[in-house]
Amino acid sequence: MKFMNKAKVLLAIFFCLFLINSECIPEIKEKPKNEGINMTLDEAKEVGKRELKKRGYPVEDMRVEADEKNTAWQEFIAKDPSILQRQIVKRMNLEDKNYWVIYYAPKKIQLGGDAWVFVDKNEGKIIGVILGE
Repeated sequence: MKFMNKAKVLLAIFFCLFLINSECIPEIKEKPKNEGINMTLDEAKEVGKRELKKRGYPVEDMRVEADEKNTAWQEFIAKDPSILQRQIVKRMNLEDKNYWVIYYAPKKIQLGGDAWVFVDKNEGKIIGVILGE
């Protein structure tokens, strides 16, 4: 009889512990895949700025052009569609990517010294850089 009482008490304790633990341990859910834009345009500008600094560009002395529609890049393509045939652009495989294009140009008028930086919107990585000649 004493054994049955002890067994019931132990069983009740284990049951209570189970209930307490099941309430305290959060349910682990699979992280949802984020199919939207992770990186803002301002963040992409900073990524581009860091990349150009690594390459020795004086980004503090450069103006930055970028918008939601990559307008500067679209206008450049319209003026010079042959840019799309360059190997550097082909290697970026832009058709399959969701990206920002940030254009950096020297504030002082000069030939060359500008740069196009392509940043993946979802991953925040540099897709490619086209440097002015």
